[in-house]
Amino acid sequence: MDDIDKGIGVDPACDERAPARVRRLWKEVGDQLVSQSTSGVAKYAVEALQGAQKYLNSIPPSPQARIFIERNMVPMMKILLDQLQSKLGPTGRKVVEVSCRVVLQIVRDDLERADIIKQNQGVTFPFKSSITVLGLLFIRDNNYFTSLHSTWSIDDGRRSRQNMIMMFRRIGGLSPLSSYMNDRIGTASFPGLRVLQSIVSAAWEVLQVVPDSPQPKIVDQQQIADQDRQRSSALSLIDEMQGIAHAATQHLLAMKEGILKDAPRDDVARCIQVTKAIYNRIERLRDVLMPTTNHS
Repeated sequence: MDDIDKGIGVDPACDERAPARVRRLWKEVGDQLVSQSTSGVAKYAVEALQGAQKYLNSIPPSPQARIFIERNMVPMMKILLDQLQSKLGPTGRKVVEVSCRVVLQIVRDDLERADIIKQNQGVTFPFKSSITVLGLLFIRDNNYFTSLHSTWSIDDGRRSRQNMIMMFRRIGGLSPLSSYMNDRIGTASFPGLRVLQSIVSAAWEVLQVVPDSPQPKIVDQQQIADQDRQRSSALSLIDEMQGIAHAATQHLLAMKEGILKDAPRDDVARCIQVTKAIYNRIERLRDVLMPTTNHS
């Protein structure tokens, strides 16, 4: 049996859920992480993550795939995102970008599994790495995102984070994230403060892509239909961001005073400040998108 098969909770009789070739690949990634080899991790990252996604979604799911993700997904992405994009060639950039896409898909799948877990086991969520890595992918100041251009600006960072979270939305991740957070307010399964800060900050920046000026009056039926679709999409996005802001606010209120007192003050204050900004932005956008509707 490979070392990757010896994790806690793995039934040796179930070894064949993932082929030996894939399990050897997962072990190779683990070895590269131990040696802190960026090139080694990059060499195997995409295939290893794609294999994990595939066998996590098999019926029944592979325990080895889960062990690989829980042990290695976060350190893998830390290494990949610590690279300077300006020093990578097209192949290197593609490795990072495809890895990010696959990881976002794994996170989405795990968040959708959270509903099943809630129905059967309460609010416990065992897939901690999926929540942790989401905060890592949404953070502003990792090297990969901050080295997009030789001269870095706040706008460049904002666009990078917007692209990441909008990708997550396109694959259907924001709605289960909002549900996950709202179902676990005040519990240990709620995102930690640093991760929460990344999520709410990204939510605020995504709201900036929704125009806050009134749409021009039009008479062409096709343009009216297009405008209605855009309005519906914008309102759906707003609802998802409001759900995230609501969960963040309620969780901070539900935290025990002692825990909150021990948390970094700047992080707490920043989360509160950003959630307030989200609510203000949403109110403004709803006034524009639904001018005749009372939102109070």
